[in-house]
Amino acid sequence: MIALANRPGFPFLGNDFYAALGDMFSCHAVDNPDLESELVSV
Repeated sequence: MIALANRPGFPFLGNDFYAALGDMFSCHAVDNPDLESELVSV
């Protein structure tokens, strides 16, 4: 299962995903793709 969540902090002030579900998931932070990669995917 893959769950997408925003990193904590402004403007995403919702629930702390890692504190709530970190023991059930292996959490990995993924950076946004660069412009060229985004254009290729479109």
